[in-house]
Amino acid sequence: MSFNFVGQLSSSKSLLNRALIASSFNNELYVQGASGSEDVVHLKKALSDLIGGQSEFYCGDGGTTLRFLALRVSRVPGQYTLTGSERLFSRPQEGLVKLLRQLGVEAAIIGNSLKINSNGWKPMGDAVYVDASKTSQFVSALILSSWDLDFDLHFNKSKSAVSDSYLNMTLGLVKELGMKIKVSGNEYTILKSKPQQHFYTLEPDMSSMFSLAALGALHGSCRLKSFPENSLQPDKVFVDILKLMGVDISLEDEVLSVSKSPLQAVAFDIGQSPDLFPVLGVLCAFAEGESHLYGAKHLAYKESNRILKTAELLREIGRDVEVKEDGFIVKGSTDKELSNYSFVFNPDKDHRMAMAAGILNAMGTRIEIVDKDVVNKSFPEFWDCVGVK
Repeated sequence: MSFNFVGQLSSSKSLLNRALIASSFNNELYVQGASGSEDVVHLKKALSDLIGGQSEFYCGDGGTTLRFLALRVSRVPGQYTLTGSERLFSRPQEGLVKLLRQLGVEAAIIGNSLKINSNGWKPMGDAVYVDASKTSQFVSALILSSWDLDFDLHFNKSKSAVSDSYLNMTLGLVKELGMKIKVSGNEYTILKSKPQQHFYTLEPDMSSMFSLAALGALHGSCRLKSFPENSLQPDKVFVDILKLMGVDISLEDEVLSVSKSPLQAVAFDIGQSPDLFPVLGVLCAFAEGESHLYGAKHLAYKESNRILKTAELLREIGRDVEVKEDGFIVKGSTDKELSNYSFVFNPDKDHRMAMAAGILNAMGTRIEIVDKDVVNKSFPEFWDCVGVK
């Protein structure tokens, strides 16, 4: 049975988590939008508990939850413990500890927890240095909690940086909310400011929309409502990618329409939108010719090593995949007879890998997906939307 979806998805979890941190500095800033994703649920509860005087917070598997929250709680004098999963603390967090210490905050990772002892921010030296070589989230975390300081904050970002697109999303958001920030190359100055805009309406989540749009292009149709003409989210580039692949796609009256189409191979630098990689890999597996996805070494530091896990998934359906340090080359096939493929796939606690496998299931592959509920991290409605039980 072909896939047909019409509807509006929940708000962007990336934008919502950023807006929640900003609104915690101004109770007259109202954020309009909602998401049931675990990352958002954990951050909302933690911020509420912080206001209520609590000192222990659970972050689940959420990288932004941990990193954004760590900088936020450190603004309030006290001793705090941030806990999370073993997988969360196996991801790069050393830069977070180094950043906190430069702000005069005692911090240490002990097992699956981050211990913080703060007397408020007291920067050590003329400027703070932020390592963005593996993630831009440390920079975003610093910016998001720099509201209402009694001094101007100067910091430098490492020249070697990844995912500047997500940092640009953070900058776009805080500037809309009234932050006065000067940027010159890798040097930043945040002037004393407080969130000003009283209402902020969030866009639907682009990464989630891409998973449904991809399934529509492969196996039916998809109509996504409230699709913004302009978006702060870097994953909006999926529209351009689908066009490059020859997909029948159009935007009219805030409805993005996608229909099943013959797919052409694509060469694309995915470095600024790494969350698209697993689902895009599935699309490329059904394109005519060889597709090359590149520019994203940092995929190795996501919830799983997404280069290796996506290659594993595509090889299970008979595709030739040549793994590279920053992506892979996959030889696509227009053959969509998938019912003969039956296997167990472990997404390795990665929500986006589970979605990629779920798309194949919706197309007729018989995949037993281990820990299907991992999609709750970002898109808890996914299985209902794609019609897979």
